[in-house]
Amino acid sequence: MPNWVEGTMKLRGRCENVERFLKEAVAPLGYDVLDEEGRIEFESTSACFSATIFGTHYLKEKGFWALIDGGYDIFSTEKSITACLRVRFAWSFVRDTDGEDGIDKWKKLSKKYDLDFRLYGFERGGQFAQELIVERGKEPILKEWGYKDWEWDCPFPYMGG
Repeated sequence: MPNWVEGTMKLRGRCENVERFLKEAVAPLGYDVLDEEGRIEFESTSACFSATIFGTHYLKEKGFWALIDGGYDIFSTEKSITACLRVRFAWSFVRDTDGEDGIDKWKKLSKKYDLDFRLYGFERGGQFAQELIVERGKEPILKEWGYKDWEWDCPFPYMGG
């Protein structure tokens, strides 16, 4: 059983690229703890884009061990969007699970879907926080830090683990 880095994953890009990412790279896990079937409902018109995520999903791209929690909507009336998803990654945002560097996997994902990614999370067991920024055409930035007094100094000491 892994320790989970729990937090948020932001996607930024054109609405059609966010929709393509959610359709191709994300799959329902099955049923979640509320016995809700995993699915994503889309509505796209020339005036708006929306996606409603139900149940728990996983990132099915090779080498990622990640869960995406449902129960929220993504909506935009613009041509581009910034969407924020609740996520859990096994051990780290950049864990090498298949012999390929974790940062390289994010660069490929960003290029494949023409999206920017920004992740921010906490891992209670190892008592560290991570931030990963992957913007198209730029070198990714990974920051990792701990706190002297985890329970007092960390803004979310009971997330992850």
